[in-house]
Amino acid sequence: MTKPVYILGLAYSGNHESAVALLKDGVIIEAFEEERFTRVKFDRSFPSHSIAFCLEKAGITIHDISHAGFFWRPWHGIAKRIFYAVVGLPYSLSRSGHNAGIIFDLISAERVFRRETGYAGSFHFIEHHLTHAASSFFSSPFEKAAILSIDGAGETTTCWIGKGDNTTLTNYKK
Repeated sequence: MTKPVYILGLAYSGNHESAVALLKDGVIIEAFEEERFTRVKFDRSFPSHSIAFCLEKAGITIHDISHAGFFWRPWHGIAKRIFYAVVGLPYSLSRSGHNAGIIFDLISAERVFRRETGYAGSFHFIEHHLTHAASSFFSSPFEKAAILSIDGAGETTTCWIGKGDNTTLTNYKK
C-alpha cells in the first residue's frame, strides 16, 4: 500500500480572503475559509484555524503534507506593475503604500507559512489564474472542458483561457 499524497492549497494575504483546501491523492477532502472560524468578514489573516481544522478532520499532521501551494507568484510580472505605477503618477502615489504592503505580504507568504506551522516540505507559488482554473475544473464532474478565468488582477493578466483534460490544464496562447 502506497502512502497517500496530501497537498495543502493556500490563499491569504494581499486582496484575497484567507482559505485552505486539502487534497488527498488529487481529490479535495476539506476546504475552509478563515472567516468561518474568526467571524471576520473577508478575513485576510493567516489561516491558522482553517489549516488546523483540515488537518484534524483528515487525521494527519502538517508533517504528512507533501506539497503546499500558494495562489500567487509574487515576483512574476513585478516589472509590469512598476511600469504602470510610474505611468500612473501622480495618482499611483496614493496607492503605493497599500500596494507595497500587499506585495510584501505575498513575497513573505512562504516564510510566514513555515514559521506558523513548522512545515518543512515543498512549497510552490502558483499562477493566480491557474489556481482559479484548477479549482473549478478539478472539482467539476467533467473529464474535458474549456476553461475561462476572469478576475480583477493576476500576476500579469486579468484573464486565462485554456482547457482541462483529465488531470491536465493547458493555457491557450495569450
